Amino acid sequence: MDFWVELEQNLKMILMPESALSIKGPQYYTLHKQAGLVMVLGTDRQHLQIAEYLKRLKEAVSTQVIIEAKIIEVTLDNEFKSGINWSQLGGDIHVTASLGTQVTPHPVHGFTSRDVFSFSVDHEKFSSVLNLVKKFGTVRTLSNPRLTVMNNQPAMLKVATNEVFFHLEFERYFQAEGKPDVENISSDAMTVPIGLVMVVQPSVNLQTGEITMTLRPTISRVQKEVEDPAVAIKSQQKVKSTIPVVQVRELDSVLKIKSGQVLVMGGLMEDRSSYTSASVPVADSIPLFGEFAKGKDDDRKTTELVIFLTAHIAEDSYIVEADERIYNTYTEDPRPLRF
Repeated sequence: MDFWVELEQNLKMILMPESALSIKGPQYYTLHKQAGLVMVLGTDRQHLQIAEYLKRLKEAVSTQVIIEAKIIEVTLDNEFKSGINWSQLGGDIHVTASLGTQVTPHPVHGFTSRDVFSFSVDHEKFSSVLNLVKKFGTVRTLSNPRLTVMNNQPAMLKVATNEVFFHLEFERYFQAEGKPDVENISSDAMTVPIGLVMVVQPSVNLQTGEITMTLRPTISRVQKEVEDPAVAIKSQQKVKSTIPVVQVRELDSVLKIKSGQVLVMGGLMEDRSSYTSASVPVADSIPLFGEFAKGKDDDRKTTELVIFLTAHIAEDSYIVEADERIYNTYTEDPRPLRF
């Protein structure tokens, strides 16, 4: 809903008289959206109510949240194909969600994966979580973004490659006998993100210092490509137009954490397989002995995506020390910013 529409509705409710007898004079307001000015004419009580309402509204709307994310991919070792055993954290770290290794179908697209879950830990215990993850396989960092978000406003974290495919349009105009047909072919480039796209929306409770996080991670990859038969039929030529078949896994989650806590989301697993073959020319065609001149390699990998997310309520405007150090080290500016 529009901010100004809600503000006008609330001002009307506050200025609404309790009864016809309580009306002692005109009560109205004027609102200048571009300048952000509100002029109110009403009773002393209404002025106090509107002042308190605008004070709380300003605090809530102007609050900013600094979100830092670390997205890693763990290539699991052969003995840990079932996924990271997060229950090993139970004895050392207090978590806010049940931990386990139960295997269930994915609720959105039916992919069999271990339960997708999330929990929060204190920032001091974050190193213990990282050490646990490293025990189960090879860790690779995909992205480490940091951004500032206004309260109750969505933000997007994207670690993806735009897969390109084309939408073809073919037109043929038949001419009179003896004249060649006129063909008109046009194409529009279309893209689909392949990778991780996560929408984050924080909601701050200034009284308790808690942040309610609405998370929607989406993981996609190209499973195969299919041909569009209409292109070849219309063109009457051997023209191929392929469209990617995208495998998508996504979920919605709403969690509450304290400012500064680390949110951990795991269980996003994926199986990858590749098949390669090689052979010695001529020798591979010899009966019986040809099989010995061929080599096959079937590589199967299981990966688990782990997302670490931390949020801080930006109570005051300040410059992060790491940002200032990076700016001073790698920026040559004749007119530098003064921190």
